[in-house]
Amino acid sequence: MLNQKIISPTRYAFFDVDDTVISMKSMFSFMDLYFEYYPNKVLQQQFNDKMNALIQNDTKWEIANTIYYSYFKNFSISNVNTACQKWFSKYASDKSRFYHKNVLKRLRQHQSEGAVCVFVSGSFRELLQPIANELSVKHILSINLERKDFMYTGNIIPPQTIGVGKARALTEFIEDKQADANQCFAYGDDISDIPMLEIVGNPIAVSGGRRLEAYANSLGWQVINP
Repeated sequence: MLNQKIISPTRYAFFDVDDTVISMKSMFSFMDLYFEYYPNKVLQQQFNDKMNALIQNDTKWEIANTIYYSYFKNFSISNVNTACQKWFSKYASDKSRFYHKNVLKRLRQHQSEGAVCVFVSGSFRELLQPIANELSVKHILSINLERKDFMYTGNIIPPQTIGVGKARALTEFIEDKQADANQCFAYGDDISDIPMLEIVGNPIAVSGGRRLEAYANSLGWQVINP
C-alpha cells in the first residue's frame, strides 16, 4: 500500500485593521489627506460636521460606515488611488508608530507557523492594499466601492464588512476555503468586532477600543495590549 501524505488543513488568522493592526482610523486620516490634495472646503466641512455628530451620538458603525462612503460620490477613482498611496507613504513611513507592536508580532508569528493572515475591515480595499502588500497579507475582506465610468458612486457593494457583515464575510471565506473555524484566530478592538470574534475558536481582543475588553473578560477571551 502506497504511503499517502497527510496534508494539514490551512489555518487562518483574521485581523481587524484600524486600531488593531495599525494605530489609527485609516478612513478619517485618509479623508483629511484627500481634501488636502483635492480641496473642497464646503464638502470637507459638511463631512467633518456629519462625522463628528455621528461619533458624539455613538452611532452604530454600520450606519456611520454607509454615510462615510456616501461622500465618495463623484470622487475620481484615479484621485482616490493617488491619495491612498500618499496616505500610506505619509503615515507608514514610521513603522514603530504606524503599526501596533504586539499585534504585528502576532501576525508575523502566525505567518511563521504557516497560518494564512486575512484582513477584515470596514475600511476600503484601495486604502488597505498597500498595508497588505507590506505585510504579505494576500486576502482582504473589506468594503468594495461601486464604480461608474471613472468615478465612485458613493454606494457600497455588499456585503458591508462591519458588525454582522464582518461575521458574514468571514463565514463565507471559511466555508469557501473549507477551513475549520475552531482552529482559526481573530483579532479585533471594538465592540462591533464581536460577531466576527464569536465565529472562531480563538478570539483575541485588543485593548483600547469601545467596550470590547470588558465583554472579552466576561467570556474568558484572551486580551492583549496593542
